[in-house]
Amino acid sequence: MNFRARAFSLEEEGRLRKLTTIRMIVATLVVGAAIMVLQHDDKIMSVVALYGVLGVHFISTGIVCLGFRVGFMSFGKLLWTEILTDILILTLIIHCMGGSSSYFTILYVLPILVGGIYFQLTGGIVTALLATSVYIVYSSLELRGILPSSTHEMMVAQQDIYRPLLKGYIHMVVFTLTGVMSGFVSRHIQSKGLELADRERELRRMRLSTDSIIHNLNSGLIVTDMEGRVLTVNPAARSLLGIGFGTTLKGKTISDMR
Repeated sequence: MNFRARAFSLEEEGRLRKLTTIRMIVATLVVGAAIMVLQHDDKIMSVVALYGVLGVHFISTGIVCLGFRVGFMSFGKLLWTEILTDILILTLIIHCMGGSSSYFTILYVLPILVGGIYFQLTGGIVTALLATSVYIVYSSLELRGILPSSTHEMMVAQQDIYRPLLKGYIHMVVFTLTGVMSGFVSRHIQSKGLELADRERELRRMRLSTDSIIHNLNSGLIVTDMEGRVLTVNPAARSLLGIGFGTTLKGKTISDMR
């Protein structure tokens, strides 16, 4: 029994395959860059942890692909599973790369973009709130000493308690703007696609109506292009010219029909 054909359309299948491929490429590049940075700093334990993070990412991707093959989850649930997994994996990468002060925090915009592109404005905002919440919780645990942090960051936090709040606010603004903009762009592209599809359907309908009128005319009619090549010959014209219906006339000139 083909569960996949029943659970997913061809369009959804293509979208999920594309997203999964992009996720694996981006994750490999990001984790590879982080590993090179840590190897330069001789942080072997963090390097090992990042290899583990990459392994978790591949395993999660395999689980999502299995869910896709079997069809036990809807298309939307599979996408949200990938988005949530990416947020958690990015948090682990950030933890290995220096905590909340790491420049890798900007990578939270990647799952936010995915949420906005696939689920439009609602998805972008929800993903932005999820990423912001995870970042704020992580920063709070770091500030309380539950999670390890660099000595410099701890000294700054003790001297200025508002700095972590400012960082959280800035991240929230950036993440929210990313989600809103990606959602609006996705909605605009989708609306233009639907408008184009409607116009194509209307053109097909008009073409079918025109062909039907030409075909049922009692008078002979030959339609040519600007260069005199035949485009359409209705049955009445074939009968008047004594040309059988099996003879192909399209593309020929009027002189060829004599």
